[in-house]
Amino acid sequence: MDLEKNLQITAEDNLIEEAYQKYKSLKKLVNEWQELNGASFTEKVELSDKPPYLLVRNFPLDTVLNLWQKLNLHTNIKISDAELIKIWGVAVINENLANTEIDQELLMHLQMTISGLAQLVNEKVNNEDSNNIRKALVNDYREINCPVCGEIPAITALKPPNGNRVIHCLVCNNERNYRRNSCIYCDNSDTKKLMYLNNEIYPGIEVVACKECGQFFKEIDARHLVVDDYTWEDIRTLPLNFAAELWLKENVSHSKKVH
Repeated sequence: MDLEKNLQITAEDNLIEEAYQKYKSLKKLVNEWQELNGASFTEKVELSDKPPYLLVRNFPLDTVLNLWQKLNLHTNIKISDAELIKIWGVAVINENLANTEIDQELLMHLQMTISGLAQLVNEKVNNEDSNNIRKALVNDYREINCPVCGEIPAITALKPPNGNRVIHCLVCNNERNYRRNSCIYCDNSDTKKLMYLNNEIYPGIEVVACKECGQFFKEIDARHLVVDDYTWEDIRTLPLNFAAELWLKENVSHSKKVH
């Protein structure tokens, strides 16, 4: 390996480590907030009678602002609640926030806020004392969006010991069974139209790209890779997303690309 390439890899590793430390610091704040306020939040929110039980856009605004500002202050971002409310208004009507003009750091804080609250909602749905009918409806849910928070999933996992496949929601952590060797978006099971992309740098993770619908998602083999935080795992393996986008661009007609 030549020196230039070695230095490039070292620089990339340093950037990943820096990003991870920042993410971990914010995640700790979210966890602390959940411990202090989780019980009162879950008691306050009212769930729907059927999935999805609490859409993100219906989260209590005062609670969203409270946690969001906590993360902003931690990184020395000073912004008024009024300005955040405007951003929230944009966020709840845009599926792809990356294409908006929202400041990326504010956006990351918002996404972590939403996830922190959604996880509490998922815990309420799956609580032992909760309605068994509600949990049964989650297990039988067949729509692509999450039965708890309504968000679109991007990751599946093969669980030990037998490789049972679940769809994992990166927002609320809900998991539900889904059959293997098929696209979670269009249910295509023609293996000739499914491409599994991987790289030795990321063992245990593949990107499944579907030629039928032009979408892709990641699949983690949890039998061989222990993952403590699926969100960070998704962030850390972003190069696989770029590879999937390139493959779809070269192999799928424009009309089918909807990811």
